[in-house]
Amino acid sequence: MALTIDTIKSCGELGSAGAVLTYPHTIDAGSDKLLEVTVELADEQTVSTVTWDGAGLTELVTVNCALGFCKRVYFFFLKAPATGGPHNIVVTLNGAARMSSSARSFSGADQTTPHGTPVSNCDSGIDNISIAVGAAVGDLVIDAVLMGGSNSNLASTGGQTESCNAAIGAVAIHGASRKAGAASVTMSWEHTGGFSRNWGIIGVAIKPAAAASAPIPFPLAYDRQQSMPTFAPIL
Repeated sequence: MALTIDTIKSCGELGSAGAVLTYPHTIDAGSDKLLEVTVELADEQTVSTVTWDGAGLTELVTVNCALGFCKRVYFFFLKAPATGGPHNIVVTLNGAARMSSSARSFSGADQTTPHGTPVSNCDSGIDNISIAVGAAVGDLVIDAVLMGGSNSNLASTGGQTESCNAAIGAVAIHGASRKAGAASVTMSWEHTGGFSRNWGIIGVAIKPAAAASAPIPFPLAYDRQQSMPTFAPIL
């Protein structure tokens, strides 16, 4: 079964400081499901929990940039989530902050080792940011980017398909995208307008479920006409 992304890609933003961000997401029917949720914090704070329809997600990786309005970027995941919806993604922080989040779900994902090695980067004062993510043909590489800066625009420039691209109030903007797997996959974004340009980005490959083994052929039917060996009695 090929690895595919679900129809709905969901995003949420909280432009005024708060401790909880809630937004809906729907997971398509299918097998070997995987839910990926990112969280981007424009203010100094940390994530307490992330849930979908009440089920808790596990933290995969965090990058702590601590640059202006680019503080932290997180990836969370849930293997074999229930399907259906829309149900709420709920991000709860340990205190109030301006934040954003994205949710993407997949069919055909490996349920034992669903991820490759995450790659992250932080930078400041530049108009472009990129990372090279190790992957393979058949993978899907996904990313999340946070750029602190007001009156800014953000665009993917590495041939990705964008899932999210929206402002976080007047202080930051976040994006999320995906790209087909290869040995090395470049995920890149460009900033125009505004100022500050403080960046944080994480990318990771989603791994497909292993192909089912071919069935072992059943032995050919016994030929009744085939002669059988005879044995002489032992005297």
